[in-house]
Amino acid sequence: MTILNIGTKLLKLNGLPWTLLYTLYWSFRYFLKIDSTGLFKLLLKLEEKHDLPGFNTPVTAGALWDLLPWEKEHGEEWTVSAEWKQSLIDEVLRKYIRRGAAVLEIGSGAGRWTAVLQPLAGKLVAIDVSSRAIALCKARFATATNCEFHLAGNIDLGFIPDGSIEAIWSFDVFVHINPEDTDRYIAEFKRVFASGGIAVIHHPKKGGVHGGCRSRMTDRLFNAMLEKHGLTLDAQFDSWGENGRFNLYRHGDCISVFHA
Repeated sequence: MTILNIGTKLLKLNGLPWTLLYTLYWSFRYFLKIDSTGLFKLLLKLEEKHDLPGFNTPVTAGALWDLLPWEKEHGEEWTVSAEWKQSLIDEVLRKYIRRGAAVLEIGSGAGRWTAVLQPLAGKLVAIDVSSRAIALCKARFATATNCEFHLAGNIDLGFIPDGSIEAIWSFDVFVHINPEDTDRYIAEFKRVFASGGIAVIHHPKKGGVHGGCRSRMTDRLFNAMLEKHGLTLDAQFDSWGENGRFNLYRHGDCISVFHA
């Protein structure tokens, strides 16, 4: 899949005005090194006014993530530091996801968090929109008997039985998923959750932060979706550790913990 193919998909999904503005935005920002915050805000207004999916769709994300050099760092290039990651594992992931649980991971990438979840889970179902990422995970965890990997490019979790998942984990994924598709995922979470099932999801708090292909999702919108689908919010935070030492301030994100 090439950049031209991705552009064609964006044109089909969003129309010519949005696609031209999006091309101009990235040209100004990355090639001309000119601040393009104003263009980014216009893009968001177009998306909201005309109910456009924008860049953050499974189709375009799958095509883009297939181009990434997953083999090089397995996604660790997005890890702030080893200490930051270990703190997130110890104080967030292991706090909410119990050992032996049937776990669903949304957005496995090349196994950055899968490597932590696999020895913890009784069963791990991991999905991604990138076929390359799924292939790499299958090879990386070939000897793990409690894992299964699925390409899920259309938010259809129909291969997961009702009431079979006890915990859901997703980090650095929903920050790139538009609100409409996030709502569809949450509806599926409600279906696959076992009684008392819990989810830990990293997503935008402020919404539409300039740069990084961020979704226009917000904490309030996310909470409204949980309520709509009958799920209960347990906690929502943007920092953790002693005195909030580690945080998600840079891009205005947060972590939501909720249960069935």
